[in-house]
Amino acid sequence: MSTADTQTPAQAEVPRGRETGTPAPAVLVRGVRKAYGQRLALDGVDLTIGRGEVVALLGPNGAGKTTLIEILEGHRRPDAGMVSVLGFAPDTRSRRFREQIGIVSQEGGHVPP
Repeated sequence: MSTADTQTPAQAEVPRGRETGTPAPAVLVRGVRKAYGQRLALDGVDLTIGRGEVVALLGPNGAGKTTLIEILEGHRRPDAGMVSVLGFAPDTRSRRFREQIGIVSQEGGHVPP
């Protein structure tokens, strides 16, 4: 069985560095949509972040920033589209994926000594 047989659709669509001659992106998002009832939080988001790049998401409350981050972390599933983080489909929440990412919650706080 080849690795292509065991990959999720999102993983299979991500170009690999050896095949293309360039490093695969750290984050690849194509056509992502997410709605909460009638409220559309994300509508066709496309995003590519290269390895080593630093990116900030800016926008007003309700713009979908937290929803996108939660999808990238694997805490939420998109309604449509493709997401790859470090070559993994985050919504599978595989152990190997979780070992590769680091998350600091916005609710995390300083613990006094």
